Amino acid sequence: MADAALDEQVRPRQRRRELASLLERGAQVKLARQHERGDAARQRRRRRDGARR
Repeated sequence: MADAALDEQVRPRQRRRELASLLERGAQVKLARQHERGDAARQRRRRRDGARR
C-alpha cells in the first residue's frame, strides 16, 4: 500500500509521458492505416475503371 502511494507521488510525470507517447504512436498508426486504406481504394477504383473501359 505504502509503496503504491509512493509510486503515485514519484511517477505521475513519467506515466503521463508514457501515455502521451502511446497516444502519439496510436495516432500515427491510425493515420498510416488510413493512408494505406486510401491507396488500396484508389487502386481498386483504378482497376474497376480499367475493366469497365
